[in-house]
Amino acid sequence: MYCYVGDVLGFSDMVTALTSEEERELAPEQVAKFLPGARALRVDSWVQLVTRGLTEYRIPHYHFVSDTVFAGTEYTRDGLKRLIDFSKYLLEEGIKKSLPLRGGIAYGDVEWGDKISFGTAIIKAHKLEADQEWIGTCCEPDLPGLDELWDFGRVFVYPAPMKNEKLLTHRPVIAWHVPTYVELRNKTSECAIRHINVDWKYDMMIRNTMLFSFCQKLINGNVLNGAKPSAFPGKPMEILEFCVDWVCEDKRLEQGGWKKQFVPK
Repeated sequence: MYCYVGDVLGFSDMVTALTSEEERELAPEQVAKFLPGARALRVDSWVQLVTRGLTEYRIPHYHFVSDTVFAGTEYTRDGLKRLIDFSKYLLEEGIKKSLPLRGGIAYGDVEWGDKISFGTAIIKAHKLEADQEWIGTCCEPDLPGLDELWDFGRVFVYPAPMKNEKLLTHRPVIAWHVPTYVELRNKTSECAIRHINVDWKYDMMIRNTMLFSFCQKLINGNVLNGAKPSAFPGKPMEILEFCVDWVCEDKRLEQGGWKKQFVPK
């Protein structure tokens, strides 16, 4: 069967009470976000998000533990489609609720039980989820059953950023609407005060997510001519560089009283 594992990033920050030192450093309205009632509402929001998705996408097998959801569907085209759409739903609706997710999808044997589940697909999906360095979801490179599901609006090939991978690997990734940079920063830091002072790990996660968003915009705007969802086009950085160069040149000409007309290469 197919298995999805999704994890809320920064969940412990969101639901852990403030230390005395943190309370002294924060404004009253910030402290209010970490009172018991506010933390309980945040957990309830996460529970409702997953519960609604499990029902809407008819996910038959699942375990829901703290900040992690394990989900499984049958080894059919429809089963994979529902699982992919479920993962996209969690990304898009989760970020609206300040619940950024990272997920992995894999295929293999699984034994689902009421109290414990185990198997190859769960292990592979969990490892894949934990090794990514962004807000997003990817599938194992050789995931079977994708032949009829390739679509830039659902799943397409992209070099998902990984923490411990030596060789760059192109994987099927889940398409989703990424908010603007400012929105993404606000949605991922409004409840996690430890992100007010930005560290490199958090900043890299945001950068990687925005690069993915830029790539999607180039694709959706038909800038990458001939791009196919089943093969990474390999040109996004080149085109982004050209766009930046164009903006800089246009600004220089405007300052000199001229107006440059944008003509893509």
